[in-house]
This record gives sequence, structure tokens and C-alpha cells, in this order.
Amino acid sequence: MTTKSKYINTELFDAEIWNKEDFNRPSINTHFLKLLSSQQFDKAKEQLKTIKHIGFPDGLQICINVIEKIIQDFEDNTKNIDSKNLKKLTPFPNSYIEVDFKDFTHKHISNLTSGLYIQKTKNDRISSFDLDFKGLDVDTLSTLSFFKFNERILAEDHFKLRIITNALVHGTNRQFYVCSQDGVFFDENNCGRLTKASHFSYLNKGIKKIDEAIILPIPYASSNYYHNFSEMVYGLSHIEKFDNSLPIIFSENNYGILKEIARRAGIRLSRLYSLGDICDSTISRAYSILPSNFYWSPEFFNFFQKLAPTQKYMKKIYISRKNSSRSFLNEDEVELQLKSLGFEVFLLEKLSISQQIELFSNTNIVVAGHGAGITNIAYMQPRTTLIEIFEDYSIVPHFYLRSRHNQMKYRPIFSKERYVPIDDLVRSIKAS
Repeated sequence: MTTKSKYINTELFDAEIWNKEDFNRPSINTHFLKLLSSQQFDKAKEQLKTIKHIGFPDGLQICINVIEKIIQDFEDNTKNIDSKNLKKLTPFPNSYIEVDFKDFTHKHISNLTSGLYIQKTKNDRISSFDLDFKGLDVDTLSTLSFFKFNERILAEDHFKLRIITNALVHGTNRQFYVCSQDGVFFDENNCGRLTKASHFSYLNKGIKKIDEAIILPIPYASSNYYHNFSEMVYGLSHIEKFDNSLPIIFSENNYGILKEIARRAGIRLSRLYSLGDICDSTISRAYSILPSNFYWSPEFFNFFQKLAPTQKYMKKIYISRKNSSRSFLNEDEVELQLKSLGFEVFLLEKLSISQQIELFSNTNIVVAGHGAGITNIAYMQPRTTLIEIFEDYSIVPHFYLRSRHNQMKYRPIFSKERYVPIDDLVRSIKAS
């Protein structure tokens, strides 16, 4: 019996949470956030109870735990809707001005009025799907197409800058992080996940005053390595556009990654302040850098590749999840086979951020299960190789599409019930 068929007598059966017959993790998150945004706490709790009662694949346990915590946090933090510091916010109007930031300095930016400015580009979209997967069997190509590996993505970086006057921020609860204008307007795609879902946040009247500051993108999930890296940390690539004396406001320095990247990029650490540090402040003029392209860009790779010198010896590595609840059931067999092919095995949680940078910048082939650790391909050189292993329920094209901007060779491996097909893995390695 498939996972979906078990839910035939529940309202979840017709919900948009499925990939064919199995759960789709991103869609489950979206489904529950929609319920929470309309204050349907009881319905959300009842549906989560149904999922836990009927059952779900082991690999979804972390996802279910996160949803359960979000529901509890949301209810706890919004049940007193009349609290004097809990404010209903309004999304900024959906309007912007296109400009060419390429030769901009702080002098140019300081003359801009409040509003949203976006880098002017040709808006070209690219796809190399047919070339990348030439020679694969029809069933595999059909699967990849079904999961939108053939999507056309933006060819260039779309730098987005919101200039906010009289900015108030919330920085004590990561679920409600926000930078608002006059405590009224906010960016829906640049805030904590509960603020994004509900349009509520906690805002105190600014006691301290800051004249000007740069605000890095607020990660959708501050505790997640991928979101910290590709949303907040990448904002540092645009710091050179601004006066080098301005404070730089960030959400959280989880994993130590922000300060390590700032150090390598030559940015003074004394300029860095967390949202918590300036929580009760009013910023007269805030330069809010918004999250960049979801599928990255050539500029994204260029920034991170410059942070570590490449050595002549290029490694072949396997990122093990042996200590994770999402490890493959034949993990030992996978590691043994890869070692026989000259691969080194690493547990990323055992490495510092500096060590991870050095490792990936000097790697020629990486084999890894789908997860946040693959974010580190940003340090890899062009035309290197990524072999990504998917679990049955979590096939997504994200890292494949991102790797197109680095001209990487790519091969997917589809595990079955958490068993990695060794023959498929070996064939992909030999073909790379």
C-alpha cells in the first residue's frame, strides 16, 4: 500500500502535499503555513495528528518535528493578538525600479529615495537539460522532467535592494524577524517564517537611533545551513557597493559561517551587529539587501570561489550521513565501495567552516545525499562533478539547477527505501 492510499478517507488525501504517491516535503511545509496564516490552529494540529497516527516515511521525521514546533510556536506567540507589541504588518507594494548597479558606489545609492531597486538584466532564462542527461533511459528522463529538472532558470544575478526610511526591526525571536518601515510595511520574502505566514511581528518603539545601516537578507529559516548561506551570507558579496564605515546587520551567526566569510572577504568584523543587538533601535535609513536568485547565479559562484585558493591536487569525496537519522540503510556498503574507488569519506559536522571551505574548493567529485551540506558546492571549481543521492520522497531539482551556473557535471541517484543502488552509483562515477 502506498503512503497516499493510506490517507484516502482523510482530507489530506486531496491536499497539495504529494509527489505521485508519496509526501513532498516542501509542499507539506507550505500546506501547514497556509493553515497557520489563517489562524487555523486546531485544523493544523488535527491534520498533524492524523499524519502521526497513520504514519509517514522515516526520513520525514525531522520535517514533522519542525512543523509540530512551528505550530506550537505560532500558537504560543500569537494567541494574545491584542498584545501591545504584536503588530499587524502590510506587505510593501509590488513595485520596483530597474537600475544598473554595476558601477554604483555609496554616493549613488545614498541619493536614491526609499523603495525597491532591482538590477537591470535581460531576464534571459537557460536550460541545459537535454545536453546534461543525454543518453539516460526514458524512465529516468521522465522522472527528472516530472520533478522539473528541465526548468529554465535566470541566467544572471538579480540584485535587489530595498531602501527603508524610519526602519524598525524585530530581532529577539527568529520566527518573527523583520525589518519594517514605520512599523507598517515589510518584505514578505525577507522575514522570519511566522511573520511571512501571518503578517504579524513584535515591534517596540525605537529607543536608540542609528543613522544608516546595511541589513543582510533575513534567512527564511535561520537555523538552517543552506538558508543562512545562500540568503544571508551571500549578501556580503554586495557590501563593496556601500560606505565601508556602515554597520552591517545580520540575523544570526549560526555555524560561525558569516564571520568566517566576512574575514575571508576582507570585511572588518567590528562592523557586524546582530538583529538582537539593535532590536530596540530606529534606523533612519536602512539598506536592506533582499535574497538573491533561488537558483543562484554565476556571480554567486564567483564570490565564494574567490574565498579559498585551489590546490593542484583535487579530491574525490563522499559526504556521509552515518550519524544522521536520514542515513542510508546500506551506508557502510556505500562507504566501502567509494573508498575502493579512491574516495575519502567526511562527516561535515566534524569539520569547521574553514575546513569545509578548503575541502570543497579542492574537490573534483563530490557524492552526497540530498541535504543542506551540498550548499558547499558553491566553493567548487567550474566543470567539477556532483553526484546527488535522493530518497524516494524528496526528489527536487534545486542543486542540479544551481550547479548549471558553474557548468558542473551532474548525475542523480535514486535510492529505494533508503538503500542506495551501488551499481548505479558506480556507473555514474565512471561516467563522470
